[in-house]
Amino acid sequence: MRQYYLYFMASKKNGTLYCGMTNVLEKRVWEHKNDQYDGFTKREKRLKGWKRDWKMDLINKSNPDWRDLYTDNNESLPLPATP
Repeated sequence: MRQYYLYFMASKKNGTLYCGMTNVLEKRVWEHKNDQYDGFTKREKRLKGWKRDWKMDLINKSNPDWRDLYTDNNESLPLPATP
């Protein structure tokens, strides 16, 4: 059984929020960071409908400094090659 991740990304603190779902988190983050993202799935479109205040509260509770958690946790992780 595949494991899926719900993720939030922001352009900057209090900036544009992106939320999505993936089973390969490292690849999806790389796609976002390198403008290789193809669009949203049906599930991701539903997540986009969640209220911004709810998403902001969730982020502020778990990551009040808005650190780049990908960088914090994956500095040595190789990024996928471009398609």
